[in-house]
Order: sequence, then C-alpha cells, then structure tokens
Amino acid sequence: MKPELPLLDWKSLTAKEKVVAICHSRPDGDAIGSLLGWHALCLNYGISSVPISPDPLPDFLHFLPGSKSIVVPTSSELQGINSPLHGADLVVLLDFSRRSRCGEDLSRALEGLSCPIWCIDHHPEPEGFDALFHTTLASSTCELLAGLVQGDFPSDAALCLMTGILTDTGRFQYATTPNTFELAGRLLKSNLDYRSLTDRLFEQESLAALKLRGFVLKDKLVQHPTLPLAWIEITFEESQALGLKPGATEGWVNFGLAIQGNKAAFLFHEKEAGVTRISFRSKRDIAVNAFAEKYFQGGGHRYAAGGRFDAESKEALRFLMDRVAEIFPK
Repeated sequence: MKPELPLLDWKSLTAKEKVVAICHSRPDGDAIGSLLGWHALCLNYGISSVPISPDPLPDFLHFLPGSKSIVVPTSSELQGINSPLHGADLVVLLDFSRRSRCGEDLSRALEGLSCPIWCIDHHPEPEGFDALFHTTLASSTCELLAGLVQGDFPSDAALCLMTGILTDTGRFQYATTPNTFELAGRLLKSNLDYRSLTDRLFEQESLAALKLRGFVLKDKLVQHPTLPLAWIEITFEESQALGLKPGATEGWVNFGLAIQGNKAAFLFHEKEAGVTRISFRSKRDIAVNAFAEKYFQGGGHRYAAGGRFDAESKEALRFLMDRVAEIFPK
C-alpha cells in the first residue's frame, strides 16, 4: 500500500533563510540517512541547511556524503546566539515523533523556538507538530522522505536515502511493501553504485569486529529454557573492557531472533554504569513496542523497539524476564 501524503513544496522552502534538521539520539542508519538525505536535497534546491545530531554518528556511516557537515552540539553550545538553532526559520525532526527522543538538551532548546517545527517519521503515535509527514506504512523515514520528492534524486541524496532503507529493512528482509521497492528503484536510477553501497554497509567489518561477534555468539547469547526467545547481556564492565564504540552492537539483537523457532530477542547493553539500553525484536504474532513503552520508557515499531532501564544490566534482565510472558498470546 502506498502512503497518501502530499509532496513537499521544495520551492516554497527556498524562502526560508535557515532550515535546521534534527535526528534522534543514538542515531542509526535511517536517522543519519534521512538527516543527510534531507541535507543533500536542501542543497540541491538552494536551501540553507544545518543538520544536527544529538550524538556522534556510528563509524560505519562516516562515508556518507555530508557527514562532516553534521553538528553535534554540547549543552552549552545550544544556548545563546552561537546555538546552531539560533535564527532558525524552520526545524524539521527526522526519524522520531516525540521531542524527548532527541535528548534532554535539544528537547529543551526546541521549547524556546518560535519558528514552525515539522516532523517526518514512520514511528507510531506522533506528537502534535506544525506539519506532520507521517505514516507507519513506510519501512523507514528514508522511504517516506523519498516519497515526498517528485522527479529525479541528486546522487548524494539517493545514496543517503538508500542507506536508511537498507539498514531499517535489513536489506529488504522485513517491513517492506511494494512502495518500498518502487522507491528503491527510483533511487537506483540516480547514478547510485548499489554494490559499492552494500559493500560499505555490510561487508567492511574489521577482523577485531568479527572476532567480537564470535565472542558474543559463543559466550553471551542465551536461549530461554522454555520460551521461544533469546537474549544478549553486556554489562558495564564488559562494555568498558571491550571498548565498544557507538554502533558496535548494531544487529546483535537479531542473533537471537535467527535461532530456529524463536519469536523474540533482546539485547541488554549497560553503556554507562547503572543505565541499561534494551533493544527488542520479534516476529510473527509477537508485538514488543507496547511492552517496551509500558516497562522500559521506550517504544517503537510492532516488531522492533527500544527502551532503557535505570539499573545494572543484570537487574534489567531479571525485571524483563519476570514479565516477558506478557508478550506471548495466552
């Protein structure tokens, strides 16, 4: 099914002197892909663009065009006339639909703005905005953004948008519709080197990263004795000892879901002492987004969600396992 959304009037945006785009904290491929895809489109249409990320982008995405243009502001930099938000005529939020998802500092800075705030996103239950380009039918925000463009794509924009589609669909394995493939086909017509892109995204792991994956599979992946689920727990001490960088655990949660017969998988990562980030994945008739929202200050898609637990990873694991039966149909 094709989302029925209006096309963006890019010509009207050229009247805006300064357009600021923001992605969510701990950005993934879709967040950075849509942020840089938007930035490339703005430059193509002659629009002044400032791309902002609350956190540094993962190492594997540094090759994307425009990555060096991304501003990662500190709390002090968001105040006063030196703030990248100062003088904004329009702010566009990409790949998140609740202001809190861009972090406390940026969320607070948004409250003081008088300019319009738009949202382009595919996650459920968005907040109110001055303009909302939203549908949960899209596989990714990059797919949704591509659908708002008429005509050909600049090559830089096509590369970034295809990155978000590829990473959010797991190389077209899930969350796809005929519209996903139709838009991917349009992007491929934009002088896009698809083979080179997939190589950069999925086949450029270091030997150390592959050995780390082997360690995780061998020593950290645990299968539940009775339920069709598995999990990985990374304590704070392990995270420090392994020197895990942003993006290092990308895809690990899917290891447990790949086990034959499993319907759910979880990744517990205590990135900082006493704060555990949790990734939720599921398939078939199992929904995890409501569960993540109910217990873990999170949410997301039906089969892919995230959350946090303000305690050590072992306590987060125990808390979840005491309640995990709720996600399975009686």
